[in-house]
Amino acid sequence: MKKTALFYLVVLLCLLPAILLRDYTPSNELRYLSIADEALREHHLFAFTNHGVPYADKPPLFLWLVMLVRCCPLWMQHFLFGLLTFIPAVVTIETMLRLIGLQGQRAWNYRILTMTTVLWLVSMLTLRMDMLMTMFIVLAISQFYRTYSSSRPRENLLLPLWLFLGVFTKGAVGFIVPFSVIVIFLFVKGREGDLPHYFGWKSLGLLLLLFAIWFGAVYIEGGNSYLYDLTVHQTLGRAFHSFHHRQPVYFYLYMYWPLLFPWSLWAALSAWNLFRRQHYNGNSVRLAIIASAVVFVSLSLISSKLSIYLLPLVPFALSLIALCPTVESRCVRWALGLSYLPLVFMAPALPVVGSFWPELTSVMSPFFIAGVCLLSLSAAAALVLLARKAVEKSSVVLASGILLTTALLGFSMPKANAYLGYGEVAHEVSLLRASHPHHPVVAVGMKRAANMDVYLKENVRLLSDSCLNELPDSAIVVMKQSDAVRIRWQAARRVGEYVVGTTTKIR
Repeated sequence: MKKTALFYLVVLLCLLPAILLRDYTPSNELRYLSIADEALREHHLFAFTNHGVPYADKPPLFLWLVMLVRCCPLWMQHFLFGLLTFIPAVVTIETMLRLIGLQGQRAWNYRILTMTTVLWLVSMLTLRMDMLMTMFIVLAISQFYRTYSSSRPRENLLLPLWLFLGVFTKGAVGFIVPFSVIVIFLFVKGREGDLPHYFGWKSLGLLLLLFAIWFGAVYIEGGNSYLYDLTVHQTLGRAFHSFHHRQPVYFYLYMYWPLLFPWSLWAALSAWNLFRRQHYNGNSVRLAIIASAVVFVSLSLISSKLSIYLLPLVPFALSLIALCPTVESRCVRWALGLSYLPLVFMAPALPVVGSFWPELTSVMSPFFIAGVCLLSLSAAAALVLLARKAVEKSSVVLASGILLTTALLGFSMPKANAYLGYGEVAHEVSLLRASHPHHPVVAVGMKRAANMDVYLKENVRLLSDSCLNELPDSAIVVMKQSDAVRIRWQAARRVGEYVVGTTTKIR
C-alpha cells in the first residue's frame, strides 16, 4: 500500500506543473466553468444554461463537482480540478488490477503503462467528465465479475448504482458499454439465463427510482423541452446522424494507434496472441477481451466521435498486455521498436520542425527543450534494452521518461498559454478596462469567446468576421492577428495569435 501510494504521489508530482500552470481550453473547460458560475448565480442544479441558452449536452454530476470547486478559494482551484480527473484515473487502474487479478511486477508494469498512454495522460490533464465515466464503467464491470465469481451469485445494488452514475456523468454510454459487456460475457459462458441474478426487480427498481428522481427534478427546473433535449435529442441525436462531432464508423480504426501510443502496437499484438494461442480460458482474461471489443465496437457504431471518447478502451486494452504470456517474443520487440524509434528523433528534429512552425519556436523554453531531449534519450535507452531482449525493463524506462518529460513540459506551459486559452487575452482586456471603463468588450471571429466572462466577470459581445460594420465606434476588441489589419487600433497588444486593443472606427 505504501509503495502504491508513493508511486501515485510521484505521478501526481510529475503532472502538477502542467495542472497548476496551464490555462483552460476555450472549447470545453472554460465553457464548463462558465456554466458552473452561471448555475451558482441562478441556483440551478439540474437544468443548466450557458449565457442564458439551455445547455442539456451533459448530465449534472461532473458539473456539480466543478461548481463545488468554484466555491473554493481561487488559489486552490487548479489543483482541485486536477484531482477531478487524477483520482478517477487511480481508482480505475486499481479496480482493473483487482478485476484481472494482477500482482507483483506485472501489476506495477500495468500501472505505469496505463499512466503513460497518450490518451490517458492527456485526459488526466484535461477538465472533462470522460475519466469519471470510465471509472464508473470499470466499477460496474468489476462489481458484476465479483458477483459472478461468488459461489451463489445474487443481486448487488452497487451494480445498478455504478451504472446509473455512469449515465449521470456522461450519458447513455455509461450504461450501454458495461451492460453490453455483462450480457455478452454471460452468453459466451452459456449462462445468459443468470441475467436476473444481476438485474432482478431490486436492481431495476433502484435504476427506475434514480432516473425518475433525476428526470423529475429536470422537468421541474427546466421544463419539458429541456428534458426532451437531455434524453431523446442528446441520446438518439448523437447516436445516429450526429449533429456534433460526426465521424465515419472507421474513425477509431486509425485513431487507435496515436491515441494509445506508445503501447498501441503492443496492446493489439497482445490481443492477437491471446486469441491465436488460445490463452483466454480464464474468466478474467475472457472478460478483458470482451470488454475491449465491446468498447471499441460500441463507440465506433455511435455517430458522434471524438478522440477522447475512446478513453474507456485504455484500461482494458492495456490489461491485455499484462495478461499476455508472450512478452519476450520477437514480434513484441519489433512492435515496441517501431514505437520507440520516432521518439528517438524528436530532439534532433526540433530545430527543423520549429523552422516550419513558428508558434513552436515562440513557446520553447529551457524546460521544453530539456523535456524533448529527455524523451529522446529515454527512448534511445529503451531501444538499447529492447535489443537486449529486456522488454519490460525497456517499457518501464520509456514510461519513466514520459512522466519526467511531462513534468518538464509542464514548467513551459506559461509560454504556451497564449495559444492554449483565453486567460492572457482576458488579462490584457482587464488592463484596458481600467483606462476605458465604459467601452464594451467585443470578440471578433473567436470560438466560444463568450466564456471569457469566467475571467472578466462581465459579458463579452460576439461578432463574426462578416459583421465588422456592427462594431461600436469605441470598444475593447479581441480578434485574430491575421484579420487585425481590417481595424484601426489604439493601445493594441499581441497575445499569441490574437490582438487586443481599443478601436475608433473601421477602415
